[in-house]
Amino acid sequence: MVFEVAATPDSAGFSIPQDYLPFQVNDRRPDFSLVADSNGVPDWDGDLVFDSHGAWKLWRSGGQYLISLESSNRKGLPYQIAYLDEGFSQGRAFTWEGMGELLPNYFPFSYPLDEVLAVNRLALGHGIEVHACGISDHGRGLLFLGVSGAGKSTMSRLWDAGEEVVVLSDDRIIITPRDGRFWIHGTPWHGDAGLADPGGVPLAAIFFLSHGETNTVSSLSPAQTASRLMARSFPTFWNQEGLGFSTGIATDVALTVPGRELEFVPGPETVDYVRRLLDS
Repeated sequence: MVFEVAATPDSAGFSIPQDYLPFQVNDRRPDFSLVADSNGVPDWDGDLVFDSHGAWKLWRSGGQYLISLESSNRKGLPYQIAYLDEGFSQGRAFTWEGMGELLPNYFPFSYPLDEVLAVNRLALGHGIEVHACGISDHGRGLLFLGVSGAGKSTMSRLWDAGEEVVVLSDDRIIITPRDGRFWIHGTPWHGDAGLADPGGVPLAAIFFLSHGETNTVSSLSPAQTASRLMARSFPTFWNQEGLGFSTGIATDVALTVPGRELEFVPGPETVDYVRRLLDS
C-alpha cells in the first residue's frame, strides 16, 4: 500500500521521520491520500464506533469515518482528528496548533494514525496485519508470531546476522494475497530491535514463538494455525465485512502454509535448527 501525505498551503511543514525514509517511494500511485492541516482541531461531533481504550477512537460523522487521537497533554481533548471516506482512500487530518511547539516538525501521519488507517484499508479486501517478525531468508519468507515478550525481536536479531537475510520487521508484518500465493511485507512499525525493511517475499513457513529450554517444534493443524493468526492480528471489530475478510485471509493462509509451534533458546543454533527443519 502507498500512502500520500501533503500539507495545506498555510500549514507548517513537516519532515519524514527516519524510520519512514526507507519506505518512501516516488513512482507509485497512492492507495490513500491524506491532506494535513496544522492550524488547529475544528469543532466536531460523531457517534462512537470503537474505543481502543488507548490513544485513538473511531467515530461516524456525517457519512464519514472520523479518528480522534488523544494524549495527556490535551487533558482529554484530541490533538488530532482525521476525517476519512468510506473506502479509506482519502482523508483530511487536523492537528492541534500547539503540536508544533511540543514536537517541532511533527509528522501528521505518525503512529497510531498511520497504522489505524492501514488496518482499515487492508480489511477492505487487501490483506491483514499481524504481530510478528518477518524474515526473508534467501528469498524464502518466514513468519514468527508471538505476543509481547515471546521473542520476536530476539529472533530478528539472530537472523539479522546472516548473509542474504533481510528482516522485514521485528514486530508488525502485513500479509497479502498475490498471484495465487501469500506474501509478507515489512512495515516501519518495528519493535525493540529497531529492524524494518520495505521489501516483500512469498510466505513459506509460519512459527508461533515461545521461549523454551531446548529448540523444539510441533506441527499445528490448519484450524489451530488460523485461530492463532487471528489472535495475533489487528482485526476491524467495528466492521463486520472487514472482520469476515480478515478471518478468511487467516483461514486461507493456514490452509496454504504449514503452521508450527516453536520453543527456542536464543542463539545462532536456532537459525540453523529452523533451516534444517525447512530443508528436510
